[in-house]
Amino acid sequence: MSCRLMELNRRSATLNRRSTELNRRSTKLNHIKTFLKEEARCVTSLLVCFVMLTAVLVSQICILETPSGSIPYSWCLQIYNLKPRKGDLCVFKLNNRKFIKYIVGVAGDEIKNIDGEIFVGGVKVGKAFQAPILTPVSDGVIPAGYVFVAGTHSDSLDSRYKEFGLIKTHEIKGKAIGLWKCEK
Repeated sequence: MSCRLMELNRRSATLNRRSTELNRRSTKLNHIKTFLKEEARCVTSLLVCFVMLTAVLVSQICILETPSGSIPYSWCLQIYNLKPRKGDLCVFKLNNRKFIKYIVGVAGDEIKNIDGEIFVGGVKVGKAFQAPILTPVSDGVIPAGYVFVAGTHSDSLDSRYKEFGLIKTHEIKGKAIGLWKCEK
């Protein structure tokens, strides 16, 4: 009988060890499950943030073709509601037509017309050609709420001419960034 009792004790000890091992493994699995759930929540949160950010950015950015040749880019990226500064390309509408030009003068800058050469803030912008339908801009100061815009091409229709004029700052739809240079 004592052999049988020893055998039962041995089996009981073995079962206890196995039970302890199973409990340990179960605890590890529970930790892994908890970790994976937390990671899944993080990944889901990141995915939701990414989708929301993409939706905002897509609605705030577009790519524009610039066929006029008045700036040295054939394609530009327009960023809506990003306020351009002096020297930046800007996008604005004039007479239901979209334009992309450089801001070369801001409120307070002096405009000078010296023999058809236009200077804004003391910097030469270019020559304004006298034509039957175009009148070069007169001397003056850019008022608050307006900017002087110009293209880089000498034939560009821009603020060098009275018919085009200064652009109201609230008419500017956003900043433009040149993407591809024109091949000329």
